[in-house]
Amino acid sequence: MDKPKPNYFTISKPTEEVLIKIKKSKFLSYAYPIQNEEQCKRLLATLREEHKNANHVCYAFRLKQNEKHKYSDDGEPKNTAGLPIYGQLLSKELQNTLIAVVRYFGGVKLGSGGLIKAYKQGASTAIQNSQIIPFVEFCNAEVQCQIKDYNRVFHILSAFKAQILEKKMAQICELKVQIQENEFEALKKKLGQLYPTKTILLLN
Repeated sequence: MDKPKPNYFTISKPTEEVLIKIKKSKFLSYAYPIQNEEQCKRLLATLREEHKNANHVCYAFRLKQNEKHKYSDDGEPKNTAGLPIYGQLLSKELQNTLIAVVRYFGGVKLGSGGLIKAYKQGASTAIQNSQIIPFVEFCNAEVQCQIKDYNRVFHILSAFKAQILEKKMAQICELKVQIQENEFEALKKKLGQLYPTKTILLLN
């Protein structure tokens, strides 16, 4: 069967600092994998401490949990910094990722269009310098079947790349398995067609 689509994409590790110079302004870009908003706040606090003389620390992040996202212009004109950064996260379908772009003003104003282009480029460059990886979430489930159906059930589980964690062989076999979350409903439907196999049950 085809390989299931990942739940989302993220980056494997923080990127190295990327420098872009535009009309004497310096834009330093960073990308980080994150798990929650508190981690994001700590990373931004560290950046602000490292760049005390910077004029702006603009950013955007997306979290898979509750589909939470946030972006900030940090003093730049509205929607000229945070939103373009956020747009790059969307375009690459990145979740659990923070991108920050630090600006040192060089004395030449870029205008709204120039700022949007600069922050978009900064975010894009940070992503290009990162390693994007698919993230697949797993769930545990329980399958019950009659002993005479075990071989067919085992074949189906193998086709779905389900890992058997525990099994109890008896007249009614009980299997605890781990499966990719994206495949759970398809597996449930497939097993449901195999009478008299009982419905697959989620454990957590």
